[in-house]
Amino acid sequence: MATRHLQVRALIVPALLLASILDAQQDSARSAYEQGRTAMRERKTKAAVQAFERAIALDPSSSDYHLWLGHAYVRQLGEVNFLRKASIGRRIGAQYDKAVGLDSMSVEAAQARVDFNLEAPGIVGGSVDKAKAEAERLRKLSPYRAAFARAKIAEKEKDWDLVTRELGALMDAHPDSATPHYYFGRAAALSGRELSRGEAALRRFLALLGTTDPQSRAIAHYRLGTIREKQGDLAAARTEYDSAIELNPRYEDAIVARRRLGNHDN
Repeated sequence: MATRHLQVRALIVPALLLASILDAQQDSARSAYEQGRTAMRERKTKAAVQAFERAIALDPSSSDYHLWLGHAYVRQLGEVNFLRKASIGRRIGAQYDKAVGLDSMSVEAAQARVDFNLEAPGIVGGSVDKAKAEAERLRKLSPYRAAFARAKIAEKEKDWDLVTRELGALMDAHPDSATPHYYFGRAAALSGRELSRGEAALRRFLALLGTTDPQSRAIAHYRLGTIREKQGDLAAARTEYDSAIELNPRYEDAIVARRRLGNHDN
């Protein structure tokens, strides 16, 4: 009987030790992940990449770790020379694919994969067809986010009728959500279509935003300036551009637009 107890103990102790080691690794991985998130907030891209890579080395089974490493690579893409961009671009797609593979129900991972496939060149794996397929899959996870994805794809293809239909439906379905109103107004400013409705959407966006988030308010006023300029009301356009610059004195697009219009009355 004593021998049997020793045999059982010999099996249990290593199992407990292994569990303890795995728990410690997961704790270390989580700590590295949190360090990466902090580095991202502080725009310390190299530190973020290293932290997320360390988290994955310790625990490769977390979808979030791969997702955020992909985000860090996106940030890194804007900071490296041309020769390194293709290599990093391929890493981005691989991380988002891994994130989806580990958690097929992750809305954030699906959205990231849509954006990557839509914006990345084919040489690093991007594809509009892939983006459309992922947007269709996203429809089952979040109809709201999927509609934005379809609108973004339609904008890429310059299908402005589809853009306004998708975003208009979102505004109607979510009248108290600021985001659809902004994107509808943005689409109107970019395309020159539905200008009056686009202006109303941006006014609604500003009302919903209130006095918070001066940068978003500045962007909305800039888009309103574009709409008013396309409507031929240059005085109103100047006023909107001035409002944007007042909210963000370093807003280059608004500064350039305001300078272009000059000070002549119209």
